[in-house]
Amino acid sequence: MDVHAPESCRRPRDDDAGTRKVITHEAGKCIPTIQCGRQHDRRPGVRGSQQGVKIGTDAEGRVQENAPVSSWQKCGMLTNRTRVRSSYEVARLSCISPGLPVTLERMLEIDPGFSLATTCGPAAWAGDRSPRQRWQAGRLTWVGHEGDAITWRHVSQPESGLLRISGTADPALDREWLRNVLGIETRLPPFTDPVIRNLADRFPGLRPMSDGGLFAGLLTSIVGQSVSLAAAATTQRKLCLLFDPGFDLDGRLYHALPQVTDLAEASPALIRTSGVTTRRAEAIVHAAKCQLAGELPDDEFARSRPEETVSQLLDLPGVGRWTAESAVLWGVGSPDAHPVNDVALLRAARHAYERPDMTMRELDALAEHWRPGRSLAARLLWTNLFGPAPDH
Repeated sequence: MDVHAPESCRRPRDDDAGTRKVITHEAGKCIPTIQCGRQHDRRPGVRGSQQGVKIGTDAEGRVQENAPVSSWQKCGMLTNRTRVRSSYEVARLSCISPGLPVTLERMLEIDPGFSLATTCGPAAWAGDRSPRQRWQAGRLTWVGHEGDAITWRHVSQPESGLLRISGTADPALDREWLRNVLGIETRLPPFTDPVIRNLADRFPGLRPMSDGGLFAGLLTSIVGQSVSLAAAATTQRKLCLLFDPGFDLDGRLYHALPQVTDLAEASPALIRTSGVTTRRAEAIVHAAKCQLAGELPDDEFARSRPEETVSQLLDLPGVGRWTAESAVLWGVGSPDAHPVNDVALLRAARHAYERPDMTMRELDALAEHWRPGRSLAARLLWTNLFGPAPDH
Protein backbone atom coordinates (compact mmCIF):
# COMPACT_ATOMS: atom_id res chain seq x y z
CA MET A 1 0.00 0.00 0.00
CA ASP A 2 1.28 3.47 -0.88
CA VAL A 3 1.55 5.97 1.92
CA HIS A 4 -0.92 8.88 1.98
CA ALA A 5 -0.78 10.99 5.11
CA PRO A 6 -0.66 14.66 4.13
CA GLU A 7 -2.44 15.65 7.33
CA SER A 8 0.54 14.39 9.32
CA CYS A 9 3.07 16.58 7.53
CA ARG A 10 4.33 19.62 9.38
CA ARG A 11 6.57 22.45 8.41
CA PRO A 12 10.18 21.93 9.53
CA ARG A 13 10.94 23.06 13.04
CA ASP A 14 14.17 24.07 14.70
CA ASP A 15 15.36 21.33 17.06
CA ASP A 16 19.06 22.13 17.33
CA ALA A 17 21.40 24.57 15.69
CA GLY A 18 21.75 23.63 12.04
CA THR A 19 19.07 20.94 12.15
CA ARG A 20 15.50 20.94 10.85
CA LYS A 21 13.23 18.03 10.21
CA VAL A 22 9.87 16.92 8.85
CA ILE A 23 8.25 13.87 10.39
CA THR A 24 5.37 11.85 8.97
CA HIS A 25 3.71 8.70 10.26
CA GLU A 26 1.97 5.69 8.81
CA ALA A 27 0.14 3.66 11.44
CA GLY A 28 3.18 4.02 13.69
CA LYS A 29 5.15 1.63 11.49
CA CYS A 30 7.50 3.90 9.59
CA ILE A 31 8.75 7.37 10.44
CA PRO A 32 10.67 8.94 7.54
CA THR A 33 12.61 11.98 8.69
CA ILE A 34 14.35 14.68 6.72
CA GLN A 35 17.21 16.22 8.64
CA CYS A 36 20.61 17.77 8.14
CA GLY A 37 24.01 17.74 9.81
CA ARG A 38 27.30 19.53 9.24
CA GLN A 39 30.14 18.06 7.23
CA HIS A 40 33.33 19.12 5.50
CA ASP A 41 35.55 18.20 2.55
CA ARG A 42 34.06 15.31 0.55
CA ARG A 43 30.36 15.26 1.26
CA PRO A 44 28.63 11.89 1.19
CA GLY A 45 25.20 11.06 -0.09
CA VAL A 46 22.37 13.46 -0.83
CA ARG A 47 23.09 17.12 -0.15
CA GLY A 48 20.78 20.04 0.58
CA SER A 49 20.92 23.54 -0.86
CA GLN A 50 19.88 26.96 0.27
CA GLN A 51 16.94 26.85 -2.12
CA GLY A 52 15.96 23.32 -1.16
CA VAL A 53 16.22 20.00 -2.98
CA LYS A 54 13.73 17.62 -4.51
CA ILE A 55 14.06 14.08 -3.18
CA GLY A 56 12.51 11.35 -5.30
CA THR A 57 13.22 7.92 -6.74
CA ASP A 58 14.27 6.61 -10.11
CA ALA A 59 12.57 3.78 -12.00
CA GLU A 60 14.29 1.18 -9.82
CA GLY A 61 13.26 2.79 -6.54
CA ARG A 62 16.60 4.39 -5.67
CA VAL A 63 16.59 7.73 -3.87
CA GLN A 64 17.76 10.51 -6.17
CA GLU A 65 18.80 14.13 -5.71
CA ASN A 66 17.31 16.43 -8.35
CA ALA A 67 17.61 20.08 -9.27
CA PRO A 68 17.24 22.73 -6.54
CA VAL A 69 13.75 24.13 -6.08
CA SER A 70 12.51 27.15 -4.17
CA SER A 71 9.35 26.07 -2.40
CA TRP A 72 7.23 23.05 -1.47
CA GLN A 73 8.31 19.86 -3.20
CA LYS A 74 7.73 16.16 -2.81
CA CYS A 75 9.95 13.72 -0.96
CA GLY A 76 9.83 9.93 -1.19
CA MET A 77 7.98 8.02 1.50
CA LEU A 78 9.00 4.67 2.95
CA THR A 79 6.78 1.82 4.06
CA ASN A 80 7.60 -0.61 6.84
CA ARG A 81 8.96 -2.87 4.08
CA THR A 82 11.48 -0.11 3.27
CA ARG A 83 10.49 0.07 -0.38
CA VAL A 84 10.56 3.64 -1.69
CA ARG A 85 7.14 4.25 -3.17
CA SER A 86 6.01 6.40 -6.07
CA SER A 87 3.63 8.35 -3.80
CA TYR A 88 5.15 11.40 -2.18
CA GLU A 89 4.50 13.61 0.80
CA VAL A 90 5.03 17.34 0.69
CA ALA A 91 7.90 18.73 2.71
CA ARG A 92 9.42 22.18 2.73
CA LEU A 93 13.19 21.89 2.38
CA SER A 94 14.04 25.49 1.54
CA CYS A 95 15.37 25.96 5.09
CA ILE A 96 18.28 23.58 4.52
CA SER A 97 21.65 25.27 4.38
CA PRO A 98 24.27 24.60 1.71
CA GLY A 99 26.40 21.51 2.26
CA LEU A 100 24.08 19.83 4.75
CA PRO A 101 22.99 16.31 3.75
CA VAL A 102 19.34 15.35 3.69
CA THR A 103 18.76 12.09 5.54
CA LEU A 104 15.81 9.74 5.76
CA GLU A 105 15.00 7.96 8.97
CA ARG A 106 13.11 4.67 8.73
CA MET A 107 12.11 1.76 10.94
CA LEU A 108 12.78 -1.76 9.66
CA GLU A 109 11.17 -4.92 10.94
CA ILE A 110 13.76 -7.64 11.55
CA ASP A 111 14.12 -11.02 13.20
CA PRO A 112 13.14 -10.51 16.88
CA GLY A 113 16.09 -12.70 17.89
CA PHE A 114 18.65 -10.29 16.43
CA SER A 115 20.70 -8.19 18.86
CA LEU A 116 22.42 -5.12 17.45
CA ALA A 117 24.54 -4.61 20.57
CA THR A 118 25.80 -8.20 20.63
CA THR A 119 26.47 -8.22 16.88
CA CYS A 120 28.32 -4.89 16.97
CA GLY A 121 30.75 -5.92 19.66
CA PRO A 122 33.70 -5.60 17.21
CA ALA A 123 32.82 -1.94 16.56
CA ALA A 124 32.91 -1.24 20.30
CA TRP A 125 36.15 -3.19 20.84
CA ALA A 126 37.98 -0.84 18.47
CA GLY A 127 36.98 2.10 20.62
CA ASP A 128 37.14 5.43 18.81
CA ARG A 129 40.01 4.41 16.54
CA SER A 130 38.22 2.96 13.52
CA PRO A 131 38.03 5.40 10.59
CA ARG A 132 34.74 4.03 9.27
CA GLN A 133 32.57 2.87 12.13
CA ARG A 134 31.78 3.76 15.71
CA TRP A 135 29.58 2.47 18.50
CA GLN A 136 28.34 5.16 20.83
CA ALA A 137 25.31 5.42 23.13
CA GLY A 138 23.66 2.31 21.74
CA ARG A 139 24.07 3.32 18.09
CA LEU A 140 26.29 2.14 15.25
CA THR A 141 27.68 4.67 12.81
CA TRP A 142 28.92 3.13 9.56
CA VAL A 143 30.65 4.82 6.62
CA GLY A 144 31.38 3.20 3.27
CA HIS A 145 30.97 3.17 -0.49
CA GLU A 146 27.69 2.40 -2.20
CA GLY A 147 28.33 2.69 -5.91
CA ASP A 148 30.46 5.78 -6.50
CA ALA A 149 29.18 7.60 -3.43
CA ILE A 150 30.52 7.65 0.11
CA THR A 151 27.50 7.21 2.36
CA TRP A 152 26.79 6.77 6.06
CA ARG A 153 24.22 5.12 8.27
CA HIS A 154 23.21 5.50 11.90
CA VAL A 155 21.67 2.26 13.18
CA SER A 156 20.01 1.68 16.55
CA GLN A 157 17.58 -0.87 17.98
CA PRO A 158 14.77 0.81 19.92
CA GLU A 159 13.14 -2.54 20.68
CA SER A 160 13.28 -6.21 19.77
CA GLY A 161 12.43 -6.80 16.13
CA LEU A 162 12.97 -3.19 15.01
CA LEU A 163 15.94 -1.20 13.71
CA ARG A 164 16.02 2.56 13.29
CA ILE A 165 18.22 3.64 10.36
CA SER A 166 19.09 7.11 9.12
CA GLY A 167 21.81 8.61 6.99
CA THR A 168 22.67 9.44 3.41
CA ALA A 169 22.69 5.81 2.23
CA ASP A 170 19.98 4.65 -0.19
CA PRO A 171 17.05 3.20 1.82
CA ALA A 172 16.39 0.75 -1.00
CA LEU A 173 19.73 -0.88 -0.18
CA ASP A 174 19.12 -1.23 3.57
CA ARG A 175 18.16 -4.91 3.48
CA GLU A 176 21.16 -5.81 1.35
CA TRP A 177 23.41 -3.81 3.66
CA LEU A 178 21.98 -5.55 6.74
CA ARG A 179 22.60 -8.92 5.10
CA ASN A 180 26.15 -8.12 3.99
CA VAL A 181 27.43 -6.05 6.93
CA LEU A 182 25.42 -7.17 9.96
CA GLY A 183 24.82 -10.76 8.78
CA ILE A 184 21.19 -10.46 9.71
CA GLU A 185 20.14 -13.62 7.83
CA THR A 186 22.73 -15.85 9.52
CA ARG A 187 21.75 -18.01 12.48
CA LEU A 188 23.87 -19.74 15.09
CA PRO A 189 24.02 -23.50 14.36
CA PRO A 190 23.36 -26.15 17.03
CA PHE A 191 26.81 -26.61 18.58
CA THR A 192 27.77 -29.93 20.18
CA ASP A 193 30.69 -28.47 22.13
CA PRO A 194 29.20 -27.76 25.60
CA VAL A 195 31.21 -24.56 26.16
CA ILE A 196 30.26 -23.04 22.82
CA ARG A 197 26.67 -24.23 23.25
CA ASN A 198 26.45 -22.40 26.57
CA LEU A 199 27.85 -19.24 24.99
CA ALA A 200 25.29 -19.51 22.18
CA ASP A 201 22.57 -19.65 24.83
CA ARG A 202 24.02 -16.53 26.47
CA PHE A 203 24.37 -14.57 23.21
CA PRO A 204 21.57 -15.86 20.93
CA GLY A 205 21.27 -12.53 19.09
CA LEU A 206 24.84 -12.66 17.76
CA ARG A 207 25.25 -12.30 14.00
CA PRO A 208 28.49 -12.02 11.98
CA MET A 209 29.29 -8.33 11.56
CA SER A 210 31.67 -7.91 8.64
CA ASP A 211 33.28 -5.49 6.19
CA GLY A 212 30.61 -6.32 3.61
CA GLY A 213 32.95 -7.62 0.90
CA LEU A 214 35.83 -10.04 0.42
CA PHE A 215 38.32 -7.47 -0.85
CA ALA A 216 37.60 -5.15 2.08
CA GLY A 217 38.19 -8.09 4.41
CA LEU A 218 41.43 -8.94 2.63
CA LEU A 219 42.63 -5.34 2.87
CA THR A 220 41.87 -5.02 6.58
CA SER A 221 43.39 -8.44 7.28
CA ILE A 222 46.67 -7.53 5.56
CA VAL A 223 46.75 -4.27 7.51
CA GLY A 224 46.04 -6.22 10.71
CA GLN A 225 48.79 -8.82 10.32
CA SER A 226 50.69 -9.32 13.59
CA VAL A 227 49.39 -6.15 15.25
CA SER A 228 46.78 -5.38 17.89
CA LEU A 229 43.22 -4.36 17.07
CA ALA A 230 43.97 -0.80 18.16
CA ALA A 231 47.11 -0.59 16.02
CA ALA A 232 45.29 -2.02 13.00
CA ALA A 233 42.50 0.58 13.33
CA THR A 234 45.04 3.38 13.56
CA THR A 235 46.82 2.16 10.43
CA GLN A 236 43.50 1.83 8.61
CA ARG A 237 42.81 5.49 9.33
CA LYS A 238 46.21 6.55 7.98
CA LEU A 239 45.65 4.45 4.87
CA CYS A 240 42.23 6.02 4.30
CA LEU A 241 43.68 9.50 4.67
CA LEU A 242 45.98 8.87 1.72
CA PHE A 243 42.97 8.77 -0.61
CA ASP A 244 40.13 10.60 1.15
CA PRO A 245 40.21 13.66 3.45
CA GLY A 246 37.10 12.38 5.19
CA PHE A 247 34.09 14.26 6.52
CA ASP A 248 32.86 15.40 9.90
CA LEU A 249 29.81 13.71 11.35
CA ASP A 250 28.64 14.42 14.90
CA GLY A 251 31.96 16.07 15.65
CA ARG A 252 34.10 13.14 14.50
CA LEU A 253 36.08 12.62 11.30
CA TYR A 254 35.14 9.53 9.26
CA HIS A 255 36.68 7.91 6.18
CA ALA A 256 35.62 5.15 3.84
CA LEU A 257 38.10 2.45 2.92
CA PRO A 258 40.04 3.23 -0.29
CA GLN A 259 38.52 2.13 -3.57
CA VAL A 260 40.09 -0.82 -5.34
CA THR A 261 41.07 1.36 -8.31
CA ASP A 262 42.91 3.81 -6.06
CA LEU A 263 44.90 1.03 -4.41
CA ALA A 264 45.68 -0.69 -7.72
CA GLU A 265 47.07 2.54 -9.16
CA ALA A 266 49.03 3.47 -6.04
CA SER A 267 52.69 2.73 -5.53
CA PRO A 268 53.76 0.46 -2.67
CA ALA A 269 55.87 3.38 -1.45
CA LEU A 270 52.75 5.48 -0.98
CA ILE A 271 50.92 2.68 0.84
CA ARG A 272 53.99 2.23 3.00
CA THR A 273 53.53 5.75 4.43
CA SER A 274 50.38 4.53 6.25
CA GLY A 275 52.59 2.49 8.54
CA VAL A 276 52.43 -0.98 6.98
CA THR A 277 55.62 -2.78 6.04
CA THR A 278 56.94 -2.73 2.49
CA ARG A 279 55.92 -6.36 2.01
CA ARG A 280 52.37 -5.65 3.14
CA ALA A 281 52.19 -2.52 0.97
CA GLU A 282 53.19 -4.62 -2.03
CA ALA A 283 50.61 -7.26 -1.07
CA ILE A 284 47.84 -4.64 -0.92
CA VAL A 285 48.65 -3.20 -4.34
CA HIS A 286 48.94 -6.68 -5.89
CA ALA A 287 45.63 -7.81 -4.36
CA ALA A 288 43.89 -4.69 -5.69
CA LYS A 289 45.20 -5.36 -9.20
CA CYS A 290 43.97 -8.95 -8.98
CA GLN A 291 40.56 -7.73 -7.83
CA LEU A 292 40.31 -5.34 -10.77
CA ALA A 293 41.31 -8.14 -13.15
CA GLY A 294 38.56 -10.38 -11.81
CA GLU A 295 41.03 -12.90 -10.45
CA LEU A 296 39.65 -13.02 -6.90
CA PRO A 297 36.48 -14.87 -5.84
CA ASP A 298 33.34 -12.74 -5.72
CA ASP A 299 31.51 -12.14 -2.47
CA GLU A 300 28.76 -14.71 -2.98
CA PHE A 301 31.30 -17.39 -3.83
CA ALA A 302 33.28 -16.50 -0.69
CA ARG A 303 30.17 -16.75 1.49
CA SER A 304 29.05 -20.10 0.13
CA ARG A 305 32.46 -21.74 -0.43
CA PRO A 306 34.84 -20.34 2.19
CA GLU A 307 37.42 -23.13 2.05
CA GLU A 308 37.86 -22.81 -1.71
CA THR A 309 38.11 -19.04 -1.29
CA VAL A 310 40.83 -19.42 1.33
CA SER A 311 42.77 -21.72 -1.01
CA GLN A 312 42.65 -19.12 -3.79
CA LEU A 313 43.69 -16.29 -1.50
CA LEU A 314 46.70 -18.29 -0.35
CA ASP A 315 48.11 -17.94 -3.87
CA LEU A 316 48.51 -14.20 -3.36
CA PRO A 317 51.89 -12.88 -2.19
CA GLY A 318 51.89 -11.76 1.42
CA VAL A 319 48.78 -13.76 2.26
CA GLY A 320 49.14 -16.63 4.70
CA ARG A 321 46.59 -18.87 6.37
CA TRP A 322 45.60 -16.37 9.10
CA THR A 323 45.12 -13.54 6.57
CA ALA A 324 43.09 -15.68 4.17
CA GLU A 325 40.84 -17.09 6.89
CA SER A 326 40.40 -13.64 8.45
CA ALA A 327 39.50 -12.14 5.07
CA VAL A 328 36.64 -14.64 4.76
CA LEU A 329 35.61 -14.30 8.41
CA TRP A 330 35.63 -10.49 8.58
CA GLY A 331 35.15 -9.71 4.89
CA VAL A 332 31.92 -11.58 4.13
CA GLY A 333 30.98 -12.95 7.56
CA SER A 334 31.36 -16.58 6.60
CA PRO A 335 30.02 -18.82 9.40
CA ASP A 336 32.82 -21.36 9.01
CA ALA A 337 36.34 -19.96 8.94
CA HIS A 338 39.11 -20.43 11.48
CA PRO A 339 41.90 -17.82 11.84
CA VAL A 340 44.79 -20.06 12.83
CA ASN A 341 47.37 -18.66 15.26
CA ASP A 342 45.03 -15.87 16.33
CA VAL A 343 46.34 -14.67 19.68
CA ALA A 344 43.07 -13.02 20.74
CA LEU A 345 41.13 -16.18 19.95
CA LEU A 346 43.54 -18.28 22.00
CA ARG A 347 43.15 -15.88 24.89
CA ALA A 348 39.35 -16.06 24.61
CA ALA A 349 39.38 -19.87 24.43
CA ARG A 350 41.67 -20.17 27.46
CA HIS A 351 39.24 -17.96 29.37
CA ALA A 352 36.04 -19.77 28.32
CA TYR A 353 37.41 -23.30 28.72
CA GLU A 354 39.30 -22.41 31.90
CA ARG A 355 42.46 -23.86 30.40
CA PRO A 356 45.18 -21.21 30.85
CA ASP A 357 47.82 -23.49 29.34
CA MET A 358 45.93 -24.25 26.09
CA THR A 359 48.24 -24.17 23.07
CA MET A 360 47.55 -23.03 19.52
CA ARG A 361 47.66 -26.63 18.35
CA GLU A 362 45.10 -27.63 20.96
CA LEU A 363 42.91 -24.71 19.92
CA ASP A 364 43.03 -25.80 16.27
CA ALA A 365 42.01 -29.33 17.26
CA LEU A 366 39.19 -27.96 19.40
CA ALA A 367 37.92 -25.81 16.53
CA GLU A 368 37.28 -28.90 14.42
CA HIS A 369 34.38 -29.67 16.78
CA TRP A 370 32.82 -26.28 16.00
CA ARG A 371 32.14 -27.07 12.34
CA PRO A 372 30.17 -25.86 10.42
CA GLY A 373 30.23 -22.72 12.57
CA ARG A 374 33.88 -22.20 13.44
CA SER A 375 33.90 -18.45 12.88
CA LEU A 376 30.61 -18.07 14.75
CA ALA A 377 32.13 -19.99 17.65
CA ALA A 378 35.13 -17.65 17.51
CA ARG A 379 32.81 -14.64 17.66
CA LEU A 380 31.04 -16.14 20.68
CA LEU A 381 34.38 -16.62 22.41
CA TRP A 382 35.50 -13.06 21.66
CA THR A 383 32.15 -11.69 22.83
CA ASN A 384 32.44 -13.67 26.02
CA LEU A 385 35.89 -12.19 26.64
CA PHE A 386 35.42 -8.59 25.50
CA GLY A 387 31.65 -8.24 25.96
CA PRO A 388 28.85 -7.03 23.67
CA ALA A 389 28.67 -3.38 22.72
CA PRO A 390 27.20 -1.36 25.62
CA ASP A 391 23.53 -0.44 25.29
CA HIS A 392 24.12 3.09 26.54
